[in-house]
Amino acid sequence: MKDSAIPGDTYTHPVAVRAYLVTGKEEKALELTQEIMNSPEDSTLANDLVLIVYADHGKRRELKRLSIHIQSSNKVSACMYSVMIESLGKLGLNKEPEDLANKAERKRGGLIARVSNALLNVYVSREGMEAVEELILRITRGKVTPRAGTYRYLIAGYLKIGELEKALEYLMSSRESLTYDQSKPWASAFSLVLNCVAEWGNVKLARNLFESYNSAGPFSSVKYTLHC
Repeated sequence: MKDSAIPGDTYTHPVAVRAYLVTGKEEKALELTQEIMNSPEDSTLANDLVLIVYADHGKRRELKRLSIHIQSSNKVSACMYSVMIESLGKLGLNKEPEDLANKAERKRGGLIARVSNALLNVYVSREGMEAVEELILRITRGKVTPRAGTYRYLIAGYLKIGELEKALEYLMSSRESLTYDQSKPWASAFSLVLNCVAEWGNVKLARNLFESYNSAGPFSSVKYTLHC
């Protein structure tokens, strides 16, 4: 493209950056990322890309600086808040993701599902299940309906610390509450449980879980499977 004098844009650059990362050319990826940052075109897609690349490469100072720059705009979408929260959380930062979530909540006049899910993922990644429970309580008490991602992050957190009963409890809740048209978004959360149990080597429990979740009624055999 360069040889043909075809300029790259915010659609071609992400593809090139990810290609560099996949092939282990991290310096090239960062070089192109910086080129995007220096471009006069400051698009949401470019910001998303740069945030992710900085997070993946531990560029804490650069990531925080970009986050502050993005927040200086009066038009920050819920999606952008979620990307910033997860990127900062990936670098082990604790206060910044919470501050961003609070800022988004103040600006929007309440909890936002996408932003709450991003913060939930940050809490889960550092095994802060007490903070997770508090956030879930705020979500359920507020006007925000837990989504598939909400349950998935929550279930993943409990599986991570080995609390299968808690994971199954929320899996049951997800199946009872998540029905979008003909889709069943709780199925992705169920696959987390099934894969985790399989990794633990408990084939009998995995089989019983599979059978119970496909039987008539929601999880009719859960109590049985827990004691296998």
